Amino acid sequence: MNADPTILLLDDERLQLMTMRTQLRGLGRLVEFTQSGAALEFARDNPIDAAVVDIRMPGQAMDGLGFLRELRSFDADVSVIIRTADESGQIADGAIEARAIRRFIKSRTTLEEFHRFVLAAIAETRARRHLAHAALEHDENRRQLHEALGTYDVTITSATVYKGVIQSMRNNLTALDLLAHQLGAQAEELPQLADLAARNEAVVSRMMADIDAFLDGPFNAPSNASTASVNETLLALEAHFAGATEWLCVGKKVSVGLLDENVFVTCPPPPLLNALKHLAEFCLSRMADGTQLAIKAVPAESGRAALASANVPRLVLNREALPAERPCVVFRFRAEMPQSSETELRELLEPRISAARTANMGVVQQALAVSGGALVFPGGRNASIRVEAILPVATE
Repeated sequence: MNADPTILLLDDERLQLMTMRTQLRGLGRLVEFTQSGAALEFARDNPIDAAVVDIRMPGQAMDGLGFLRELRSFDADVSVIIRTADESGQIADGAIEARAIRRFIKSRTTLEEFHRFVLAAIAETRARRHLAHAALEHDENRRQLHEALGTYDVTITSATVYKGVIQSMRNNLTALDLLAHQLGAQAEELPQLADLAARNEAVVSRMMADIDAFLDGPFNAPSNASTASVNETLLALEAHFAGATEWLCVGKKVSVGLLDENVFVTCPPPPLLNALKHLAEFCLSRMADGTQLAIKAVPAESGRAALASANVPRLVLNREALPAERPCVVFRFRAEMPQSSETELRELLEPRISAARTANMGVVQQALAVSGGALVFPGGRNASIRVEAILPVATE
């Protein structure tokens, strides 16, 4: 809306317009018309905050009430004051019908009252327009919400379709599994089939186990129920933080480094992704604005090798559950952030959501319990610290 209100004046007598111009000077921008048609065209093309309209305009196609009725056909919000020397009830009824807010009797209305009428008309018009605008915004917000809910429904529907595809794959694999058993049964008669039958049965069994875990197993199932792809998990993590406005708005970013050859670790995908997300948030909450968190997957020959760190004191959680001689993957989180004390770190691992802006480290602890992995926090007072999550590689 305009800072200065626009007040339309319509009277077929120029002397009356000059009088009103003098009376209303300083209340806003005054636009004056002696012809109702011209005034109507202006009102169509320009927002006005109030109109002062003479009723009796002989010789014109529209009198003041006719103008007001046409005005209401395209602008229901503007407040109109009618001016007349006639005090008849017929004029009053016509004004009410056309929704004029004031009836100004020329001979009985003081200048102070005229000012008050016009100021009230401006305020009422702007209040109506504000409410109309708010209603439009509400409708737009509601439309956007419906679209978002519709998108969510499409996502859920797509997930159901994908689940149906996986179910169909399992049905086909069941037939392949039967064929693998038949090949194995005939391997004694045809020794050249023995190796092929064994490899075929191993592949089919592995695929069956993964699909069963996806369809039937709970997300926090025992570690042998499902395994997670390291590279796919890191890519999903990168995609999550690429759209995390909470961190992007302060210039904090996340980059990932993948394994050259992808492997699987002994943790179902959802708990692993959730644990890594919370570890990343733990680091991001302590980093300075405008800095980057680097997450990299590094292979280790054994759990013992993954835990080895010369001359660096470290807090290792769940050390005893990590297989000492089994190959592992180390998820390294490196960033510039202040060192936390051992007491603070242990408190963070309680299964609760902290009131402060920190990650729920209990989620990480739960994933470690499922996977048999270990969590390592560095010691010392270095500005750049490295948090590590170590998980055993899944075996055939």
